[in-house]
Order: sequence, then C-alpha cells, then structure tokens
Amino acid sequence: MLLYQNTPLKPSGDTRDRLQNDGNFIGGMLILLMVFLTFGFTVIALLFTLTGHLTPADLAADDLNLGDTGFLLFYMGVYALSMGLPSALGVILFRRSPRRLIDHQPVSFKVAISGILIGFTGCVAANMAANYVAQILEQFGITAPEPPVTIQPTLTSLVLNLVVLAVLPAILEELLFRGLILHTLRPYGEWLAVVLTAILFGFIHGGITQSVFAFLVGLVLGWLTVTTRNIWPAIVLHFINNALSVLLQYAGLGLDDTHSAILNVLVMYGLAAVGVMVLVLCIRRRVPFLRLPSHGKLSAVSCAGSLWKTPLMIIALILGVLRMLKMIFF
Repeated sequence: MLLYQNTPLKPSGDTRDRLQNDGNFIGGMLILLMVFLTFGFTVIALLFTLTGHLTPADLAADDLNLGDTGFLLFYMGVYALSMGLPSALGVILFRRSPRRLIDHQPVSFKVAISGILIGFTGCVAANMAANYVAQILEQFGITAPEPPVTIQPTLTSLVLNLVVLAVLPAILEELLFRGLILHTLRPYGEWLAVVLTAILFGFIHGGITQSVFAFLVGLVLGWLTVTTRNIWPAIVLHFINNALSVLLQYAGLGLDDTHSAILNVLVMYGLAAVGVMVLVLCIRRRVPFLRLPSHGKLSAVSCAGSLWKTPLMIIALILGVLRMLKMIFF
C-alpha cells in the first residue's frame, strides 16, 4: 500500500495551459450537449412541420400523433443526434484524437464480469439513495417529472424501448463521459477524473433526484473504467442497469402492483447480493484488478479549480444550473 507523504504539487505553467485547454474542451462539449438536449427535440419537430411531415396540431400532442412506434423512432433519432454530435464536434473543434482518448486496453472476461457484478451492486445502492432523496424532496413539494409512457405489450415496443433507453445511452453516454471526459482528466489524477466526471454526468441529467442517481452511478462507472482500464465493462454495466429497468416494467404489465414490486426486489436485490459475494471473494483472494483510483502527484483542488475557471466550463455550469431550475420549477 502506497502512502503519499509529500504535499501534492500545484500545476506548473505548462500544466495550467493544458488544464485551460482541457477545461474549455470539456466545457464546450457540455454546452453543445445541453443545447441539443434542451432544444433538439423542438427544433427537429419544427423542421418536420415545415416539411409537411407534421402539422402544428401534432406539436401539441405528447407523442406528436405519431403513435408509440413512430414516436420512439423519432425520439431515437433525436437522442442519437443530441448525444453523438456534441462529442464529434468537440473532437473536431479542439483537434482531439478519439482513438487516443478512449480506453481500449484488453481486459479478461473474468475480470470484466466480476467488475460488472460488483458495479451493479453499486447501482442498486445508488438507486436506494436517490429514492431516499426523492422522498425528502417530496416533503417540500419537489417531485421528479413523469417521463412519457411508451410501454406497450408488443415485441416491437420492447425492442424499441431497449434501444432507446438502454443501448443508445450505454454507448453514447459512456463514450462521452467515461471515454472522452474521463480520459482527458486522468493525467491529473484518477480520483479527480472519476469524481469530476461523475459530477458532470449527474449535472447534465437535470432534476435533483436524477442528478443524485447519475452522480453515484457515475462514480461506479468511473471506478470500473479506471480499474479495468477499458471502457467496455462500463458500457455493459450501463446497458444492464437500464435494460433491467425496461424489462421489469414489461414483466410488470401482467402483474398487480404487489407482485410487480416483489419481482423488482427479487431481481435487483438478488443480483446485488451476487455482486456482494463476488466483491467479498475478490477481497479475500486479493484480486489485483480490485483497486481504488490513484490520487496522482498534482493537487486535486488546484487542478479542479483551474478546470472550473475556464470560460467555456463556466458557461456550461451556468447553463446546467438554469436547465436544472427549469426542470424543477417549470
């Protein structure tokens, strides 16, 4: 076990310049992401209206009068553009190499499965914490917005919901956050990279409850990426977490509320218990991959301060706060 006895170093001039550039790179991508997420759906719907594919009356309907399948396909396209374009534009505008920024070191199947199972236990714990926060907020009259209902008892609906709510978020969000952002921050210390990436991941989710859950899950996904040195276990864990939620909703269509709740508890907590057993086994066997991120030689506080003070990051934080307030109060 390494003990850091020396005082962490403050960033030098060259490092501060690199922090400035990296902060603007991350902030610029977040600005693009929030703009697309906030206005992308409306803008594309208006374009469809101008081209005659939608009518002004359709815009007032929750599903744009496209039906469940049509709306899911429309939402799928908007979401893919909203998440994919900011990453691509950020890489182009700031001249970054996506191949160099995304972790791709080989990881064994055994290590990946162990990490995913342990990580899923963390996701269940994050969900419990978020639910507790939601209960506290409800006492003050703050409730999370209800998502549109797109669950229908058909195979087509199941497949589309899995793609929209599990496949696309797992790939696109992980490539952006645990790929581009986490890898950009890792030279300043792994702990700093994991924590800041999780904060930003929670930040872009908007509502308080969603942000708490996303932040805690972001810590788990960041740890998994750093400890395996590969982004794919985090992508798989993200997919499993979201896909199970979708599958349990569909399984609950034929059950009453009591049996649906029992099924949720058995599946989620059953898998979490398996993750705990894997964690205990790994600790007892001192499995090398099971490690905490390193602190790095640079001062985390100084590095974080330099990142937050960059112009584009400041703009991104202001837009994020405004977006969160809009989701809470409007």
